[in-house]
Amino acid sequence: MCLVSVVIPSYNRDVSLMSRSINSVLKQTYRNFEIIVVDDNPNDSQFSSRIKEYCDTIKNVIYVKQDGNKGA
Repeated sequence: MCLVSVVIPSYNRDVSLMSRSINSVLKQTYRNFEIIVVDDNPNDSQFSSRIKEYCDTIKNVIYVKQDGNKGA
């Protein structure tokens, strides 16, 4: 089975919305996946620490922090 990578970009996104996105992927029947959350918030953003903490609690989630706001 092929590994599927689901990339979820995040900019000024609250943890509640991020959790909905991740849970949507987790509810799929296909199980061979990884979730990559790309945090594009500025380094001093209030959202970054909360998103990282949330991502650390779920297996198959890789958290990537951009160095500042890079955009798409």
